Parts: sequence; structure tokens; C-alpha cells
Amino acid sequence: MPETTKTAKDQTYRLLEDSPDLYETPQDTHPFQKGIPWHVKALSTTVLVLLLYISILVTRNHLVVVRSCHAAEDADMKTLTTGALKYQTRPAWPDMTYPWNLEPSEELDAAWDNLMLAQNIRVTAQEMTRMGENTTNRARVENGDYVGVLGVWHHLHCLDHLRRMIHYDYYAANVTGKEAALYLTEHSDHCVETLRVALMCRADVALYSAEWVRSSHEPENKAIRSDANEKCVDWESLEKWALARALDPRGTRYLPGPYEHQG
Repeated sequence: MPETTKTAKDQTYRLLEDSPDLYETPQDTHPFQKGIPWHVKALSTTVLVLLLYISILVTRNHLVVVRSCHAAEDADMKTLTTGALKYQTRPAWPDMTYPWNLEPSEELDAAWDNLMLAQNIRVTAQEMTRMGENTTNRARVENGDYVGVLGVWHHLHCLDHLRRMIHYDYYAANVTGKEAALYLTEHSDHCVETLRVALMCRADVALYSAEWVRSSHEPENKAIRSDANEKCVDWESLEKWALARALDPRGTRYLPGPYEHQG
């Protein structure tokens, strides 16, 4: 029976020699008994550690991206609504609902007016400073608070304006004079650009597909469909927070602005 025990000298030579089989017996050459060279083990360990580090880094970055996309209160974003917002999951392609599916009417206008009740809100001087806002020549109300508007209400204002322009035949009676018509055109262009920037900033990446809805396969015979869900702000939580700060357009008194003191 061949001797398999090796001396310390044999082991030392094995570590120093380039050829790993210099002192091996025939038994050592068996593919399942031959030892893995130390440098291969070291390289494998290094690669595994590196892959683990990359995996941790990628996972961390993914969580940061998800958080920044789905949470308006991201740690890197300054917001007045910290702690006030709730979130909900809803279909990415909902059906139109009442009253938003109504034709232009007093009832639909009233719904939009109610939606805009919290457009202008009070913001304290301390909050303006915390948000990094410049307070020079900014509008203030009688108790010294500043007038603020959250971005979403600006976007809703623009959407309502464009809605009225689409149904201009219904609302035209309220538009008079050349200057008013010019303002409507310029305002519409502003609103289109504002909404374009907002949509691209908060890109909705829910997947949509097309379903054939008629027998002939013409482009106009298909309809957009989606079974995706998305995480959204619970509107009631935001509206409740904003309404508590809302300025009454009929009873709010503004402090004199800088231009009112000029002769």
C-alpha cells in the first residue's frame, strides 16, 4: 500500500514549486482527491467577496431609487408634508369616474373648484427658511405668513385651464377682449410645458398594452389596456393637510408689496 503521509519538507516544496505534481504520488492525481492550489482558493475567495460587495451595493442603490420614486418624502427632498402623507396601491389604468366624466357643466366646474380649495396655503417664515426659499419680495398675509402653493395644485390649475380650452365653445362667453384671448394662448403654452416637465420628472413606467376591440385589424380598432398597479399618494391625506392651511380667497388680506411703496 503506497504511503500517503508527506513530510513538512514535502509540503514546503509544494508551496514553492511552480509544478503542483512534482511530489505527488499516483494516488494524488485522482481528480477527486487532488487538492485545489492555494492561489486558486485565494482568487476564488476574492471574487466571491467582490461579488458580495457588488450585490450589496446594487441592492442598496435599488432601494434608494425605489424610495425616491414612490416616496415624496425622500430624505434628500425637502418637503412640508413630511409625516402627513399616506400611500395606496391602485390600477394604473382606471376607468373614468363621476364627476370627472361629466360634460362641461356647472356641476363639473363645482367639482374642479372644490379640488382647488387648497391651492393657496399659509407657510410660516421658519418653514420658508427650512425649505430654502428666498423671502425677498414674497407675498405675505396679514399675520406675516407667506403665500405658498404646492406643485400638484399648480399642475391641477393648468389641467383645469387646458380642459376649459378644449371646451372653448362652452366657456368662450367668459373670455372677452383681445388681451384676454392672448393671455389664454400664452397661458396654455405655459401649462403644456409645465405638465410636460412634471410628467417627465416623475415618469410613470407602468406597462400598457393594446387590445383588439373590433374584427378588422386596423390601427384605430385597438384600445390601450393595462393590468398594472402603481403606488400613489392617498389624495385625502394630502388634501386634509393642505385644507388646514388653506387661504380663503374671499377673506384673506395681503400685506402691502414692495412696489406699493414706490411713488
